[in-house]
Amino acid sequence: MRILILFLLFVYCNDFQQNENRKKIARVNSIFLYESDLLSELNTGLSYEDSIIISTSIINDWAIKNLIYNQSLLYLDDSIQRDLSKMVEKYKLQLWTDTYRNFLSSSNSMYKIDSLDKIDYYKKNKNSFKLKENIYNVAYIILPKGNNNLKLIMSRLRNFSKTDLSFLDSLNYQFNDFILNKSLWLNKTDLLKKIPLINSFNFDLDLKSKDFFVYKDSLEVYLLKVFNYNKYSNPAPY
Repeated sequence: MRILILFLLFVYCNDFQQNENRKKIARVNSIFLYESDLLSELNTGLSYEDSIIISTSIINDWAIKNLIYNQSLLYLDDSIQRDLSKMVEKYKLQLWTDTYRNFLSSSNSMYKIDSLDKIDYYKKNKNSFKLKENIYNVAYIILPKGNNNLKLIMSRLRNFSKTDLSFLDSLNYQFNDFILNKSLWLNKTDLLKKIPLINSFNFDLDLKSKDFFVYKDSLEVYLLKVFNYNKYSNPAPY
């Protein structure tokens, strides 16, 4: 079945009628995926093999979503579709508004403090920033259990080089949740909310011998990379 879907959908543009200059690489009914759209999702630093893997995943994901979307237009009641359209418009308005507010806030020099002043203040007042619980410098990925690229994603997250990070970022649409920012710190409470399968009693002991963890339940796989951790009552990292 999968081979048949790939055969029907991953058709090069010379198999389609070309009504415009942009190159078409896949089609679902009257909707086309263009080469320029695919290339915009790919990082330039990827190897040829990684580009093939990611391109295939992007096209598969695009095709499945558009097939389901077309089915929804046929079978969802008009009243439901009207409600969904209203929700989309509200979300669009909120997104534009929030983004513009953030832009105004970040560009207002009255509220900016020089980073050197921040560092100096931190160094002089470290004891004022003692931790109330353990914190962890982490990256994590939560993804569906049946993901076809699971082993590769695990390997890339474990290594976490710049190339690995670019590769993972290119696949982030496959993840249910993720954080790939090496500067992030989470306290234990927030970490357990994200990955509830962690055994909080043994976790700190396990950190002494390893830095990569894999947890699974019936639906999802939780991948956790720990770069560092800081204990209760120590000064918080800058």
